[in-house]
Amino acid sequence: MVRYFDKLIELRFLPFFLLFLACPTRAHLEEAQAEAEIGAEAGLRAPEFVLKSTAGKRTRLSDLRGKVVLVDFWATWCPPCRMSIPALVKLNGRFSKKDFEIVGVSLDRDPAAVPPFIKDRRVPYRVLYANESVAEKYLVEAIPTFFLLDREGIVRKKWAGFTPGLPDEWEKEIERLLRP
Repeated sequence: MVRYFDKLIELRFLPFFLLFLACPTRAHLEEAQAEAEIGAEAGLRAPEFVLKSTAGKRTRLSDLRGKVVLVDFWATWCPPCRMSIPALVKLNGRFSKKDFEIVGVSLDRDPAAVPPFIKDRRVPYRVLYANESVAEKYLVEAIPTFFLLDREGIVRKKWAGFTPGLPDEWEKEIERLLRP
C-alpha cells in the first residue's frame, strides 16, 4: 500500500516537475523581456548604436545611461534641421550642467560637410555620423526627428519635424525627466 501511495505522489507531481524543467530561468526571462522592449517608440528601450563622432571618437548610446538624452537625426542640407540648430544650442546651454546631453546624428551622405557646418554654427554638443542601420532601427522617415530618452535609455517622446514651439515642449519634458 505504501508503494502505491508513493507512486501516486510521484506521478501526481511529475507534470509540475516537467514544467519546472521546461521553464526558462529568471535570467533568460529578463533577457528576453529586455530584448522584446527595444524600439523607437515611447515606452521602449532605445536601440543601441555605436557611431563615430566628428571628433573621431566612438560613442555608444548605452554609455550615456544616467543622463536624459535628446537624440537629433538631422542633415546639413535640411532647412528644418538648420532652423532647429539654434534652439538645440540654447537648450544645451540651459541644461548642460545637469544630467542632460544632446546627441546629433547626421544623416549626411557626405561626412565632410558636417564639421564645417557645426563649426560655423558653434554647435557645442556631440555630433555623430549615422550608418544605414541606425536610421532604420529608429524608424526615421523624416528629418529632423528627435527622441527624448530618460536616464535608463527609455524613449519618452518622439517628434518628427521642427516648429517654433517645439523647444518649449522639449524644455518641459526635459525638466520633468530631470526631477529626482
